[in-house]
Amino acid sequence: MNNTEQITLNVSVNLLLEKQLKDAVKLTNKTEEDLIREALEIYLSQINKTPTCYDLALESGIIGVAKDLPSDLSTNPDYFQGFGQL
Repeated sequence: MNNTEQITLNVSVNLLLEKQLKDAVKLTNKTEEDLIREALEIYLSQINKTPTCYDLALESGIIGVAKDLPSDLSTNPDYFQGFGQL
């Protein structure tokens, strides 16, 4: 199957979700199919996203653990004098 072929899926939803979908159809002037397709694309792109180094560092808790250092340590050029020199 290539990216241009389409298949039909049948999905059961509860009454609240059906109402929310119908309300969104009225608000956006899009079809139910278009809204469901967009929601799936957004959701799947987010869960399949490879985490960045920043995401991993934040998740592991190593960001912001240094104590008693200036708050602008990573942005103030004064702290970079001599950095990287032997």
